[in-house]
Amino acid sequence: MFYINHQPLDFVTLRPSGNWYSGDDEIKKLLSNTWRELEQRFFAKNLPVVFKTPSIRSGQGKGSGGYSYPRVVSYKTKRSGMVIIAWADNQINEGGHITYKPLTRKIWINEKSLTLSENDIEEAIFMYLFNPNMRTEKNPAGITYLEDKEQEARQYEETEQSSAVISYWLYRKESPFYADEKTIGTLCLAWGINPEGRSITYRKQLLAEAIKKAERKNDLEFNLAAFNTHCEKLKDGDDTDTEIMALIQKCIINRVIRFDEDKISWMLLGNEGQLLKTICKVPPQMISSAKQILKRHLVQHTDDIHTLESSLSDDATPSSVDECILSEPLPDIITDDHIVNKMSWIDRKAIYKYFGRSSRGKTADQIHPELIELLIVQKRPIKYRVVKRD
Repeated sequence: MFYINHQPLDFVTLRPSGNWYSGDDEIKKLLSNTWRELEQRFFAKNLPVVFKTPSIRSGQGKGSGGYSYPRVVSYKTKRSGMVIIAWADNQINEGGHITYKPLTRKIWINEKSLTLSENDIEEAIFMYLFNPNMRTEKNPAGITYLEDKEQEARQYEETEQSSAVISYWLYRKESPFYADEKTIGTLCLAWGINPEGRSITYRKQLLAEAIKKAERKNDLEFNLAAFNTHCEKLKDGDDTDTEIMALIQKCIINRVIRFDEDKISWMLLGNEGQLLKTICKVPPQMISSAKQILKRHLVQHTDDIHTLESSLSDDATPSSVDECILSEPLPDIITDDHIVNKMSWIDRKAIYKYFGRSSRGKTADQIHPELIELLIVQKRPIKYRVVKRD
């Protein structure tokens, strides 16, 4: 029987006339709602309530022989303050004092799996609510948990769906990326994995593990749904987000950029690791999403994308070359408009390097005046050949 502040509770009041309790008493409402939850999840489906404690073992030492938990607890309510709740077989008044027997509930070795029916509803409710060993969101380390076949089935379905999505994009031969080492490498970088020196098979394994880990952590940026979205976009030729995420990770790996916690900013680094300039600031409350903030910034500031790409591709020190490789021939008369608006960024970098300059850490706006000075004002000759790029 349940006792509330040492007064016996008739469980009929929790379900009067077949309806659930709807009054204002906080304890009755708690017990009634719990009974209703167990009813809907188990009894209405002709299932018992099963509490499992698989860690119980026989023998000596910690964890052996089961455990005990008190049958009398103090529960804090909003309106009535602390309330004494007890679940006991009998109540004995000794010299004017109320005692409860037994005082504890022992979970024995043979109760690793404890099955309770609706006839045991008081024990089921008390154990579910007040057993300190119960595993809950607030107590994830609890060693006793409530078996739920429906929930396990849903989790199994989600796991199978996860496996199916990963299997299709990475391991099915009909996937457009099955043997596409470059795309798999880009996805790896986007998920924070360095693909260099790793086979495509190993890259796929690391990528699959990273996706599953993000799924378990409910990381919306890198979970299964995010991976599926990126793959769909890549298949349709929309690679902007993925390429930018990959660029960010590649720059981190090559120490081109760094998130500076003191400045709360993404910083561009020089050849010796010195801070060259701030790429973008991150709001203090969004530090955990720093990469996402940088990605949004780069989407809106293509010059910074060019700066990062240039920093990755340039040599550590400027060096002149005998011949410049361009993707398009230069016009007979070079104009400012051609340099700024018509010449590709790769060609601009190539010409800049041809004259012994390094574009690392410089934006297009910083390079343009120098190119104009060299090609138009000084009319410096340039030896080049055209090679069409894919």
